[in-house]
Amino acid sequence: GIFKRTIQKEIQRYGKIIKGADWKIIISVYQDGNHITLDISTQYHDNIKHSAEVNDTYKPSISKEFFAKRLGVQAYKKIRSWATKQ
Repeated sequence: GIFKRTIQKEIQRYGKIIKGADWKIIISVYQDGNHITLDISTQYHDNIKHSAEVNDTYKPSISKEFFAKRLGVQAYKKIRSWATKQ
């Protein structure tokens, strides 16, 4: 819900991700209690080219929106680092 929407919005805010038929960026959000894991991968045609995880633990003292934005920024940095290694 809120994590996935906010993370997607944050990634798009910090950088444009080119949409094309050949490349896909796949982000899955897993929640186990207060522990959140983002599974991020890039796929070229049907081949996975990069993959990484971003993990964090949500603390009720911060808003869910802020927490999701922080995860979104971390995910974007991972994706960005892959682009610079090409």
